[in-house]
Amino acid sequence: MAVHRYTFYVIDDLCHVESGRPFVATSGLTLEEAVQYYRALPHTQEKALGISADGVRSIELVVCHPVPADPTTGRNMLLPTYLGRSGWRRSRVVAAAVAMLKRELSIEHILDGELVLPCPDEPGVVR
Repeated sequence: MAVHRYTFYVIDDLCHVESGRPFVATSGLTLEEAVQYYRALPHTQEKALGISADGVRSIELVVCHPVPADPTTGRNMLLPTYLGRSGWRRSRVVAAAVAMLKRELSIEHILDGELVLPCPDEPGVVR
């Protein structure tokens, strides 16, 4: 079995993509550093936290979207995209990261396409 080097990254404001302004992606972080940096960013902007394997492949795990009814509030949601890719789905590092992110960021929902669904109780299990 191949041994991979995992690091984490944070994207500061995904809305910059739509406006044409550059966003800032901070990479090469430990999970703890990524969570700390993600938390420090305003919760009113669309931000993301993801994982990278060997500096080549990456996937976003969590995104924050402003709540339409209250634009001063953001909601952290798990992105289940990793479940559809066997390498990510089988990774113990990813499973541990998802469990920690759910706990540390108080994640209660997943964002599956345009659907906001209750977050599964166990990593890798979608209801």
